[in-house]
Amino acid sequence: MWLWFTPVKFEATASLTMAHVMGDPVEGPAVLVEKIKSGTYFSQAAWAACGMSDVADPGRRLADKIHPVSNRNAPFVGISFVAQSTDMAAACVAQVISEVTSAQDKLVQPVVVSKRAQLEEMKRRLALLQASDLALEKMQVVSEVNNQQFHVQSLWLSAAMSRHEAERELARRIADLEIKLTAPLTHPTRLVSAIYAPPIPLGPPAWAVFLAAFLVGSVLAAGLIWMRLLAKSRRNRTGSD
Repeated sequence: MWLWFTPVKFEATASLTMAHVMGDPVEGPAVLVEKIKSGTYFSQAAWAACGMSDVADPGRRLADKIHPVSNRNAPFVGISFVAQSTDMAAACVAQVISEVTSAQDKLVQPVVVSKRAQLEEMKRRLALLQASDLALEKMQVVSEVNNQQFHVQSLWLSAAMSRHEAERELARRIADLEIKLTAPLTHPTRLVSAIYAPPIPLGPPAWAVFLAAFLVGSVLAAGLIWMRLLAKSRRNRTGSD
């Protein structure tokens, strides 16, 4: 009877890693889990994809159904959803992932734009320094060296060394920022692995249910028979007395 009336359900699971900017997650996994549990994180598209449009408080009900779990040792969040088919479960998880990705992209975008503008400004300053070096080298006139020219040459050499040092430092900072603005230090929200939705129904297999029912039924039947025999023997003793 339990197998006949209980609908078959399937589960889809996925694990997300947080969007990163320059090596740091845009938000902690625990923060994302709390946002999801608030009940206002997802849109009506997610409610519809997960079959929650017709229930009361669909946002909170969806949060309860997808079971968001944060990972303390890594910037991951695990989610799962149970539905009556693998396609429905996978579609719900895919929509949840899409909306988490979109929300984290909005948090990442201003930071990335600011850092890229900073990078372009440093590149412009480096180009100006390099152009000034070329201009000064062209202006340098090779002539008979006297005392005054020696001082001028010394000042020019000192200024050139200072500019070269500034150029090297600026080039180092540019290279460092470029590395930090590219993967794996900067990347959007992404799946740790593909959405897993096996075509295996949840719950115990039919043979286990039949075996358990047989054992329980046998124990109950034996107990009833024993109780009946015990009651009968008591009645016989009472009649003989």
